[in-house]
Amino acid sequence: VEHWSTGSDLRQRDAVLAVRIVGQPAQMSGTIALEDRGGVTIGTIAGDLRVRVPLFGGRLADEMVRAFRFALHVEADVARDYLTR
Repeated sequence: VEHWSTGSDLRQRDAVLAVRIVGQPAQMSGTIALEDRGGVTIGTIAGDLRVRVPLFGGRLADEMVRAFRFALHVEADVARDYLTR
C-alpha cells in the first residue's frame, strides 16, 4: 500500500509504504520519494523489512530484500519502456 502526499514542491512527491506478504510472517514499512533532477525522475525507497521466524528470520529477510530489489528493477525497466514509446 502506498499513501502519496501532495507537497508544495511540484518537483518532489513522497509516500508512506506498507508491504504485507500474504501468508508469510513478514512485513515492510518505509517511504518512497520521487524527485525531478534535471528532467530525470529519481526514485528512492527506504524501509525496514521484518521477518518473524526464530533463528532464520535474518537470512529470510536478506533473501526477501534481494527479491524486492529485483522486482523494483523489473518495475523500473517496464516503466522506462512504457515512457519511451
